[in-house]
Amino acid sequence: MASTVPETTPHSLLLVEDDPGEQRLLATALASRFPELNLHLASDGAAALELFRSFRPELAVIDISMPLMDGIALSKAILSDRPGTSIVIVTGNSAPGYLQESIRLGIRQYLLKPLVLDALFEAVAECLKRIELERQVEKQREYLRKFSRAIDQGPAIVLFTDLDGTIECINSRYMELTGFSEEEILGKPLAVIGLEHPEELAALWKELVGAGADLAAAGPACCTDLECRLLCKDGRSIPCLVSAAPVRDGRGCFQGASIVLTDISTRKLIQDQTLRSQKLESLGVLAGGIAHDFNNVLTGVLGNISFAQTLAPADHPVLTPLKDAEEASLRAAELARQLLTFARGGKPIKKRVLVRQLLEDSVALALSGSRVVAAVRLTEEVDALEADQGLLTQAFSNILINAAQAMPEGGTVGVEGRRLRLGRRNTLGVPAGNYLRISFKDEGVGIPEAQQRRIFDPYFSTKPGASGLGLASAYTIIVNHGGHIDVRSRAGKGSTIICHLPASDPPAPVLRPQPVPAPARPNRGAVLIMDDEHIVRKVATKMLESLGYQVTACSSGEQAILRYQEALKAGVPYLAVLMDLTIPAGMGGKEAAREILSLDPQARLVVSSGYFDDPVMADFPSFGFCAVMPKPYKLAELAALMGRLTTQTPGP
Repeated sequence: MASTVPETTPHSLLLVEDDPGEQRLLATALASRFPELNLHLASDGAAALELFRSFRPELAVIDISMPLMDGIALSKAILSDRPGTSIVIVTGNSAPGYLQESIRLGIRQYLLKPLVLDALFEAVAECLKRIELERQVEKQREYLRKFSRAIDQGPAIVLFTDLDGTIECINSRYMELTGFSEEEILGKPLAVIGLEHPEELAALWKELVGAGADLAAAGPACCTDLECRLLCKDGRSIPCLVSAAPVRDGRGCFQGASIVLTDISTRKLIQDQTLRSQKLESLGVLAGGIAHDFNNVLTGVLGNISFAQTLAPADHPVLTPLKDAEEASLRAAELARQLLTFARGGKPIKKRVLVRQLLEDSVALALSGSRVVAAVRLTEEVDALEADQGLLTQAFSNILINAAQAMPEGGTVGVEGRRLRLGRRNTLGVPAGNYLRISFKDEGVGIPEAQQRRIFDPYFSTKPGASGLGLASAYTIIVNHGGHIDVRSRAGKGSTIICHLPASDPPAPVLRPQPVPAPARPNRGAVLIMDDEHIVRKVATKMLESLGYQVTACSSGEQAILRYQEALKAGVPYLAVLMDLTIPAGMGGKEAAREILSLDPQARLVVSSGYFDDPVMADFPSFGFCAVMPKPYKLAELAALMGRLTTQTPGP
């Protein structure tokens, strides 16, 4: 066992002699023989005691016959003040009483005058040797005390066994983590340490015994590691990493084992969160692409259905199946929307929002018409945060819907919020700062531990008929807001979804949106459609022509710029341009819009995309667009859009 030992301080010696000549002689001789000593000189007992209390020397050479206080009285005072001080008595008085009193006081060196210097040197050297030995022993004791405290107060469980596997000692960390007492562990077989799979501990002990026998011959240390779950008194289990090694005596014989169990709950939590994020990120790329293409297809389906509805008489039987097909298409569109929200979570367009209003809106949206009520309790400091109100309302609504589904017979969802500060080393993996902790606790049957790791996975659900995208979308939205979401649940105790979101200062007063006047009857004109999907161009053209517009269609941004230039030269600019945002093989809507606006700042540009959550869709005026048309869309929605465009002032 290695340790750093502080530098040894020099020894000091108190020389007490009332004869000035004798004092000078002894002082000179001692300084010459022991140059490392710090010497303190006194001529009487009273002065010597004062020096002793000031400098605390470890060794004293004392004459017995002195004024004011003799050597025996001085020795008693010194030993009373600092037991263990080494004293050498020097006297010319051979009376046995002095010798007996010195022995009774524990003085080991007693020299008679006339003094032989070599005898004094030998006595002082022997005292210094003993003092040095005591110093080293005390240093080792202090080291062992520190080592013992470090083990007992350390973060890991440490225990030692004898060669039969009986637990001889264990630190307090085990009792803190598991709830067992020392009496339940000490002196018991190693098997009393409960693991989820006890055979792992038996195999470990067998390996240690075998390694101990081999070590006696081979010499090098051996250590083995395994990951297990430690059982607690209350039934919980804690993931631990077990490190163990045989303990040998000086001859290399096996004497037992030292075993260390390190709680890796936090490490496992971070690993799980990282793996979950990586998995969801990969799935999100796939899901986003599928949802985008799905929305393009649905635009063709829904557009044609809505167009067909306008062609049939009001009492035609075909309208019923068309209505059913429209509802199915809208359900598919909603599924695509949920899939996109999970995939990307939406780029949050943040503004200051009131948390209480946000939660009340979510409760009204999610629990309306159900047998579940919400009890909202927020502390005063839970006021506002910088967030995308629409996305967070969706996330909270999904969580509340999930809670309501866990209580089919009705019940209460406890919604609580408080403000807290997370440090740099928090276990959530978020930056240090102030956060709002918002929890949603239901009274359901709880979620089995094996399923808790999967509840944020897309399409995972234990409820019949559920899409499995609600909590997955909530996860992505919360994470995209710089927050964290997790679940805590025990069988029969309900479940709690906990969200941490970055807090902000109280918001400025929320301005109510002004009502938009109804559009006047639109003017007909030419419309340019840019979309890489043939089915979208075809159905959009058909719907716009049915509304009385002249339509030109193209498949890329480059073509749209060229068509717009030609129309400008001909003096008949387009009334509006409907532009797809994403063109995989060419220039997309954002880039094309910039070029067209440089040609005609008054151009009416409409952005359209299956990526409804794209930042351009959320903040379209910043990119030069005057309106937005998310895919899929119906004839009525397209007609309403054109009506607004043709009655508003040109330009973005």
